[in-house]
Amino acid sequence: MSRPIDLAHPVVQLLTEHGPLSHDEVLQKLQANGVKDPEAVFGEFDSHIDWPMGFLPDDRVVWLPALLTDKVFTHRVSADEIADDVLTVTPDLEAVAPLARQRFDGSPLDPEAPRLTYDRDELIRQARLTYDYDGDQFSALMLPPGTLRGLGVAVGDLVGVRATEQRLVVEKVDAVAPSSAGALLAEVLEPNDPRELESVTWAVCSQDPTLFTTPAAPLSEIIDEQGLARDEHLVASAGFDFIAWNFDAECRELADDYDLSPDDAVAVNSLLQMHRVIELMMEQADIDDEFLADDEEPEVADESDEVVGAYTEFGAKLADPVLAEALFREATESGRSGAAALGVLADTIQRYVPRSAQSNCRWLQAAVLERLGDVAEAERELLEIESSDPNCGLALYDLARFASDRGDAERGLSLLRRAGAEPDDHMVQLFQRYVTAPRSDIGRNEPCWCGSGRKYKKCHLGHEQATLPERSDWLYAKAVQHVMHSDWDELLTDVRVTRARAARDDETMLRLMDDPLVIDSVLVEGGGFAEFLEQRGALLPTDELELLRIWADAERSVYEIVQVDDTVTVRDLVLDETLTLLRDMVGGTLKPGQVVCARALPVGDGVQFVGALVVVKPDDVDDLIELLDGEPSAVDVVGFFSPPVV
Repeated sequence: MSRPIDLAHPVVQLLTEHGPLSHDEVLQKLQANGVKDPEAVFGEFDSHIDWPMGFLPDDRVVWLPALLTDKVFTHRVSADEIADDVLTVTPDLEAVAPLARQRFDGSPLDPEAPRLTYDRDELIRQARLTYDYDGDQFSALMLPPGTLRGLGVAVGDLVGVRATEQRLVVEKVDAVAPSSAGALLAEVLEPNDPRELESVTWAVCSQDPTLFTTPAAPLSEIIDEQGLARDEHLVASAGFDFIAWNFDAECRELADDYDLSPDDAVAVNSLLQMHRVIELMMEQADIDDEFLADDEEPEVADESDEVVGAYTEFGAKLADPVLAEALFREATESGRSGAAALGVLADTIQRYVPRSAQSNCRWLQAAVLERLGDVAEAERELLEIESSDPNCGLALYDLARFASDRGDAERGLSLLRRAGAEPDDHMVQLFQRYVTAPRSDIGRNEPCWCGSGRKYKKCHLGHEQATLPERSDWLYAKAVQHVMHSDWDELLTDVRVTRARAARDDETMLRLMDDPLVIDSVLVEGGGFAEFLEQRGALLPTDELELLRIWADAERSVYEIVQVDDTVTVRDLVLDETLTLLRDMVGGTLKPGQVVCARALPVGDGVQFVGALVVVKPDDVDDLIELLDGEPSAVDVVGFFSPPVV
């Protein structure tokens, strides 16, 4: 929710009176006006990220209502925009769109006013299903239904978005006047220094207050006529090479993220460029598939001499497991489509790389199979890699996760040791908790206790298994491991951001982002347990599989702590039933009379709280029960316990 704008704020008043000011100029004027701590006042102003302020290319701050009131920016409408009453922000409306978040006095927007959204899903939720934006910088102005048809506009017609004293207004534009905006934009831009179009536009408006007071051509057309370079929301001087600039920027980011040398970053980014081409071609192939004959396969991998040379040069770098893992992480950020395209790329590259890179190319294919849910085939591929290259660390690490799912701590530890895992590796520490000592009551050559008829050393020696209650934490850890290695990044990020909004400082924010409720909500309300059961349940020991089936179906509830002694007695306030729980690790922290939100689940012969446990304030109990009764999402549950700090 946007915080109300304080129009009497000292900085707002300064910017309204004097126009754009530098940081030092603001401090000087605040001090001259008798403000005791100018830095604190400006810092408080700057913290209101939802207020309509902006920064010019020279870092001066500007108050947008003062700068843009009575200005109009134009845009040519498309058929999709007319159908859904949506206006694309980038690039034509970049400068004025920030005023569509709230009224300039901070009150809620008029329902008839355009509203800015950065969320594609919001359009879907409002049944605006025709419009789409083919770019990375999604932002759109949502208009009241019928607005564009009511204006009588057709495809290609101009509309204007005008800033009034209170809100934005959309109007039909029949004619435009000549404008000097293009020349001024060119003057503001420095050579080889791309800038955000909104910032540059604000700068020229501050130079010439008469600009855009009458309708002019759309900014995209002004930029093209002036011969300037543009890449979505960025603009640069004529002749600027955005492709090379973006590639260099991506290489620097890869080098920072994965601690790569410049040459290695170039190799990974070059492979990613090939991957993006394949992904686009596969998406197009899906569209065109109905036009192919039954025996035709769409061509998605370019194997021209030039590209084969790139496969050979850059693919050889995949001998380094750090680069192979970086390629996998980056290529699968787009989800299943990215994973599928990476599988095609890895399969193609494998034919052209030296033996030293072969195993890691095969690992990429196995990792893709696992990401796409074909767990059995992924494991077979990993085992073949282990057989042909016993020292392929990437395959050994992934096989250790399979060993974990199967409950084989001994093999898991052996695989990790061969891979060179450090003693403090979380998987090493997990396995060490579940490696059981040999039984002292049976000799190595005596019949095994299980009744198989085989000698103990040939049967259960080294394969003893802890009891199911002892392994319940391991089962939970396996589900967490699945989510962390699957396509759950988007939901995890949303939940973490929601949880962090309750923080008052950076230290608390980081702690809340790792709060057990984050991953638990993804597993329960987000469906992580259900997917783990579907994709990897067949790997689990039989008793764990049966237990997981129960866990995956169980919902979160609200419990009153009745008694704490050798066991914990609780009353389920949703089902109105009393349960006796094992006194587990939280038993000593619970007190009679407390109310908690958790899941009481079977763990073998008993029941205990599994996953996150949150103490509930008495005044929140009824609201929480109501929330849980409505099949909440993971974000809903975490949001209930994460009120934003005001």
